[in-house]
Order: sequence, then C-alpha cells, then structure tokens
Amino acid sequence: MSYFKKRGLTQETIDKYKLREENGKAIIPYLDLDGSEVSYNARSLDGQEPKYKYQAGKPRYLYNFQMLLSDKENEWNKDLLSTLFICEGEIDTLTMLQAGYPAVGTNAQMLKLDWVQLFIDRRMDTIHLSDDGDDQGLEGAIKKAQLIYDAYTQTQRYVNIWIWRLPKGKDLNDIYLESPTNFPSRILELIENADPFPLKQEGNLTTSVTDFINSELPEREDLIGGGLLPKASIAVVGGQSKLGKSLFVTQMGIRLATGSNFLSKFPCKKSRVLLIQQEISEFSMQKRLRKQLSKFNPEDLEGNFHLVNTKGIKLDRRDGLKKVRETIREVRPDVLIMDPLYKFHFKEENSASDMRNVFDRVDELVSEFGLSVVIVHHHGKPSEFKRKGAHQLRGSSVIFDYGDSYFVLNRKGGNESRSFIKLSFELRNAEEPPPMFLHRDPETLWYEVTSEDLAAKVSELDVVEAFQELEDKGVVEKRKLVNLVENKTEASSKTVERRLKDMDGGFFESFRGEGRGNPIFYRKKV
Repeated sequence: MSYFKKRGLTQETIDKYKLREENGKAIIPYLDLDGSEVSYNARSLDGQEPKYKYQAGKPRYLYNFQMLLSDKENEWNKDLLSTLFICEGEIDTLTMLQAGYPAVGTNAQMLKLDWVQLFIDRRMDTIHLSDDGDDQGLEGAIKKAQLIYDAYTQTQRYVNIWIWRLPKGKDLNDIYLESPTNFPSRILELIENADPFPLKQEGNLTTSVTDFINSELPEREDLIGGGLLPKASIAVVGGQSKLGKSLFVTQMGIRLATGSNFLSKFPCKKSRVLLIQQEISEFSMQKRLRKQLSKFNPEDLEGNFHLVNTKGIKLDRRDGLKKVRETIREVRPDVLIMDPLYKFHFKEENSASDMRNVFDRVDELVSEFGLSVVIVHHHGKPSEFKRKGAHQLRGSSVIFDYGDSYFVLNRKGGNESRSFIKLSFELRNAEEPPPMFLHRDPETLWYEVTSEDLAAKVSELDVVEAFQELEDKGVVEKRKLVNLVENKTEASSKTVERRLKDMDGGFFESFRGEGRGNPIFYRKKV
C-alpha cells in the first residue's frame, strides 16, 4: 500500500493533487491554478534524514494556495465561503480537503505576510489554526494568529481567529485515522472547543488610563466620509411614512458600491453592499432600481451591490437570524441595509427589553462579520410624539441608544410635498454636518442637494412645475396657478403670491387679459 493510502487518502485525492512516490520518497506537489507543478515537498520513506525536504531553489509557497486564487466557489462548501482552515503540513491539509473543508497548509512556524494578504483579498473573515497537539504546535499557532491579527488590523479588516487544541501528540491526520467515519463530528468538537484569539488573559483585565491613552489604536475608518458611516457601526435612517427613505438608502448603497460621493459631498469607500428589503414587491423594486440606475452602466457596480427580496426574515427567530448569517457569509458585504426595521422582528417596538433583544442581534452581526448595518425606520406620529431629531423615531428610546449615526429625514417646513426633504444628522463619532435640503428627481428618483431657497415653503421649482402642468400655449391664468401651488405645497395664497411676484420678469412675465376684471395671466418668457 502506498504511503498516501496508509494516511487515509483516497485515490481521487491522490489524483486530484498529483501525489506520487519516486526514489524512496513521497512527493507532494505544490500546484498552480492551471494544475502545473511549481514546487514540491518530498518525504523520506526509508528513514533517511531529513524527513522532509523542500525542492531546492524554489520559493516557499503556501500549500494549496491555488484555492485562494480560484473563482470556482461553487466547488466549496457554501457555508464555508469566508472560512479558512490553516493546517500544519501538507498531509493534514489534504485530510481536511478530502473531508470538504477549505484548507491550506504551512509548516510549524512559518507564515508569510503575502500569504495573509491572500486571506484578506479573499475576504476570509473566520480563520481556524489547527497546529499539532504539542507545545511547539501551540507556539506556532499563536505566532501565526498574531501575524494574521496584526495584518487584518492594519488594513482595518475584521477577522475571527480560532486556535484549536488538538489531543496531546496528535495531528489532524492521526484523528482521521482513528475513525474516518467520526472525523466530521471530531472536527465539530474541535471548532466548538477552540480558543478565540487574542487569547483571554488570566488575572486582572484592567489597564491604567496612562497606558490606555498612550497606546496606539487604529484610526477610525469611514465607509462614508465625515463619520457618517464608520466601519463596523450601526446607522439608522428615519423619516415619516412615504417620504422616500427606501430610495435614500438605495442611493446610499449605489454610491458605496461604486465608490462615488454620496450627496455630492461625502466620499464613499468602494464597498460590497447587501440590501435586504421586505416592504415592496419584486416588481416594484425592479421598477425603482431601473430608474435609479439609469445613469449608471451595470459594470459600474462591479458586482458590489446585492439584493434580497424575500419576506418573513426575522432577527428574533432562529431560522431568520440563520438566514441572514448564511446570506452574509455568501455575499461577504461591508454594508448590510435592512429595510424596514418593523419587518425584521415580531417584537413590541415600545418595549425597551424587546428592542434591546432585536438590536443585540444586530450588534452580534456587526461583531461577528465586521460590517456596518444601515436600518430604515419610521418616525412616530406627530400627534403622539413631540420629539426632535433622531428622537422622532417610533418606539423605545433603545432604538436611539444603539446607533452610531442617524440620518433624519423630514418634509420641508411641514410641507406634504415629497419632492423636497430636509436631512439632518446625529453622529456619535464625528462632528455633525449642518442640515441639508434635498430634491428628488421624479425621473431618476435620485436625491440631489439643493438650496434652502428651493426647499422653502414655496420654491421656484414648485411654481415652475405647476405652471408646466397648467400652461396652454405658454400662458397660465394667475388664479389657477395660485390655486394649484397652494394645493401642492399647503402654503397660504399670500405666500404663493409673494413667490410669483419674485419670479415675475424671470421665468415668466405678467400681463392683463381681456374680460371682466381684466384677470392677470403669466406668459412664459422666451
């Protein structure tokens, strides 16, 4: 029986990884993406030293590195797309690969930074280290874990690192050979009993204030500049019903996915976005997105914007939370948008304990995956709540307590028009920008920053839109124009007439018509 079969490897594994024996040695090739051999490690089978001898003159490679370069994710276990198992040596790696786990191999102490960069580029956010069950193995695992942790921290990426505690004197292949049929359950035991890194320290967990303020912490990373959306944070977008909150967060998602400025002012770091919306039908969502993306080419998104339209996903139910976690592992987003909050739970919004339960689940997602979460929520009814700013949010004040950023949308001046909104901010980690006035283009559903004058009780645009609706050969009677603008803006007739007077001689000019009372008309200027 060949050495490899004695180690429990099947003929399929032997063929796939081109394992062979020659000249008294077991040859373990290191393969490139196309399957060509770039190097090998040779294990002596006749007792000669050294036991392992890497091919002379070749650079050191990470064993099975080609897996991290491949785009054939469909060959992987779907639940493990963002998980990586780092084994000590090639045989342990092959054992894990044969069992269906995405694994790579190193020797006891060696891990290179450019290998770790592969983990980062591949968005591996959960890494398991399974070095041999001896002191040297544990020491090597801790060194590798520290290198990985430091590299991820420097690039401001989040990672879960777990160090396995194998039985004394055993490696993964030994565990497999003890009982191949029980190997999957043994792996689950090792995962469940693994130690998180950084390892918990025994004794006093406090630190002096002097040490703390003198320590070097990574600077805050903003996905939307100005502290509007820091990495690994929670943001809430609130506003009255039917105000366009969903359009607002979709626009935010598009800007993040393309790495372009949000609202023409705030730079966005190009990010992968996952939008889970449970409010409107797929047909309506498609219609909206086609309008909002009309100014973009599909290539602009580069596969960075992903959408889930499934309803019934509840964070306070085990199956719902599991579905969200599975989707995050599949998409690996930097930003998760949930629209709207009330569709993601069965709880009572006015109950502090119920809302704490829901937002604890959101907190867990932020901690587990290192992503930012944007939540769409409604304001309370004006008759019930006399609150200002983010305190207008419906329900318990817990909703206000958990967020890092709040985007507060209100109709301009109490006006029921949906074309103009006032946007204000409440930020925990940065200075708040001054309020902004936004106008929504009815053709593209896109919000653009406008002047306070345009967003006034009666703006020039309000008048122009009404004029265009009524005009007959470029002429509109003043009485009809005043009435229509009043209805659209809920402004008084005096306010409307003041705006018409300001515009007379600009967009249009007034003249007296014929007939009883010589009514005033407006004629569009050419």
